[in-house]
Amino acid sequence: MKAKRQVRTNEESLIEMFREDPSLARDYLNDVLSDGSDAEINLAIRLVTTALGGLPATARRAGVNATQLYRTLSRNGNPGFRNLRKVLAAIG
Repeated sequence: MKAKRQVRTNEESLIEMFREDPSLARDYLNDVLSDGSDAEINLAIRLVTTALGGLPATARRAGVNATQLYRTLSRNGNPGFRNLRKVLAAIG
């Protein structure tokens, strides 16, 4: 009997790589911030935030409500500039 092959999403793979190499996460985020679309920037912040401690921890460090941060960084979220600055400062 063949063993089942574990399948991961692209997002899961990126999160794992960012956890292993935080400098890669920062470089990725900087690249996306320099020339990415709004949706790409939102995704990048969500992935890096998840990799570098998770959304609740980032919300505490940023001084924002965790539920609001989940909504802000959701696929359909529309983050405000003030909250983005706080989150970016919190994740370095």
